[in-house]
Amino acid sequence: MRVEETDGTQRIYVGRPSIPALILGLVIVGFIAALAFFAMAWLLLIVMPILVIGIVLALLSSKARRQWRRLKLWWSGAR
Repeated sequence: MRVEETDGTQRIYVGRPSIPALILGLVIVGFIAALAFFAMAWLLLIVMPILVIGIVLALLSSKARRQWRRLKLWWSGAR
């Protein structure tokens, strides 16, 4: 890359990338793609089951609380 500046006009000349520059670019893009893949895998394999288990436990907790109230009323003899 070369920059020339004459009379207030700037010109930028960009040459063809070399083989090492292309390989480095591909390695960087591959690394970013691998990070994205692992982030998605972590999300699907770890976070989603935890969320599902939390929702199921919340629903079961509500049902168990309702049953506990009914049992307490039955023990106290109230209707």
